[in-house]
Amino acid sequence: MTFKRRNGGRNKHNRGHVKPIRCSNCGKCCPKDKAIKRFIVRNIVEQAAIRDVQEASVYEVRSRTNRRVRTPPPRFARRKEDTPKPAQPGQAPRPAGGAPAAPRA
Repeated sequence: MTFKRRNGGRNKHNRGHVKPIRCSNCGKCCPKDKAIKRFIVRNIVEQAAIRDVQEASVYEVRSRTNRRVRTPPPRFARRKEDTPKPAQPGQAPRPAGGAPAAPRA
């Protein structure tokens, strides 16, 4: 009778016996040399978590012409120590002279 494949659908040349494994194509328990081996790559992070991170992240989008500008963004200047901080609403006014107020007894 004629045969379809020279290797008989297997990769077992001069081996005799090969241990069975689970085929990644059909899940059947078949010999290791006959099984279809596929390397499945899956993301560690699920798709919903990736979408949440993308929605939470913020980017300052520049116009197409401004994207060509290669100067670095401006740095924020530090406030000097001798300038007083602006008063917050709902707080007591600071005492004059810069010294801390005496504790009340």
